[in-house]
Amino acid sequence: WQQSAEAWELADQVLGVPPGNTLLISEAYYLCAQTLRTKIQFDFHQLPQQAWASLRDSLLKHVVTFRSGSKPVLTQLALALADLALQMDSAWPDVISTVISALQGDTANCGALLCLLKALPEENENQKVMCDPAKRSSTRRRFVAEAPQVMQLLMKMPLAGTVE
Repeated sequence: WQQSAEAWELADQVLGVPPGNTLLISEAYYLCAQTLRTKIQFDFHQLPQQAWASLRDSLLKHVVTFRSGSKPVLTQLALALADLALQMDSAWPDVISTVISALQGDTANCGALLCLLKALPEENENQKVMCDPAKRSSTRRRFVAEAPQVMQLLMKMPLAGTVE
């Protein structure tokens, strides 16, 4: 199932069902978040370029949904988003700015934002992500260029409740 082209849509749909309003268990959410991450790592070629931004926006929405829920689900979503940033390369030139803009307005998002900011450079070094060295290098350069924005954000973050 996870290798099928249909897994993209099904995993996204399951993650779109709000926790608590369903009989789904956290393991189902974890499986779907992990499926999206795995698809991005190994099967990104299955996804048409016009679907990339939609997947990015959907993953950001799922991060907000699971920000205070299951930590393993949030981690898989953060890793999936980081892998997507690497795969999209220049099609997503302002990764860190986008992530910060999407999450900084609500202090309840601080933990999720930190999780994402940690995952972005780590996944850039993950050799399991099937991409060429030029993408890896290009993405790394953009992260370095946006580092001052991250430092500025970290200095403004509230101290209480940011680290779980």
